[in-house]
Amino acid sequence: FKYIYNGNHVLSLRAAVGTTLGKSNYLFKYNLGGANQLRGYYTNRFRGDEFLLGQLEYRWQFINRFSAVLFTDAGYMNKKLFNNLLSTWGLGIRFFINSNTILRFDYGFGKDQNGLFFTFGEAF
Repeated sequence: FKYIYNGNHVLSLRAAVGTTLGKSNYLFKYNLGGANQLRGYYTNRFRGDEFLLGQLEYRWQFINRFSAVLFTDAGYMNKKLFNNLLSTWGLGIRFFINSNTILRFDYGFGKDQNGLFFTFGEAF
C-alpha cells in the first residue's frame, strides 16, 4: 500500500501478486472480483492459480465526515496478462461514523458487469 496525502486529498496505490506451486484444490485458488478487488465484478468471479492486481484510488474529503472516491482496478488471472486484462473503474462515497469506522458505498463498472458494493472500511 502507498498513500500520498495533501490536505483533504489522498492518492492511494496498491499492488498484489500471487502464485501457486503445483496443483491446488478449488477451495484454495486465488480469486478476483468483489468489494475489495476488481470492484464491478461479482465476488470471486475470476479464480485461478496465479494473479496480478493493481489498484488506484483518489479520495477527496469534501465535507466533514464525507469523502468521494474515484477508483480503477486492473489485473489478470492465470498468465493472461495481455490477452485478457481485467479492469474496472468506479465511484464511491465514504461516511466516517467515527475515527475508526467507515461506511463505504462503491459502484464499479466492468467490461460486461457492473456492481454496487456496501461495506465497512476502505478497500485497501
